[in-house]
Amino acid sequence: DHLRNEGTRARLHEALISDEQELCSDAPQAALEASNDLRHIEAALRGLPDKTRQIFLLNRIHGRKYGEIATVMGLSQSAVE
Repeated sequence: DHLRNEGTRARLHEALISDEQELCSDAPQAALEASNDLRHIEAALRGLPDKTRQIFLLNRIHGRKYGEIATVMGLSQSAVE
């Protein structure tokens, strides 16, 4: 039993190290992809008209309701939606 447990531990340890190495090697690629995604999102936001961008950010990023945004910006709710 002792030898079998040692073998199991060794295989588990090897598997964990392999998984960790795989995650570490994927991390730079994932960071690069996230950075590229962020640049695309920022470019898309810059391309929006000012009011539209402000409405989008208030709603999607800051969690404001359309009615609240409409009141603050002096617009009708339908214009905000």
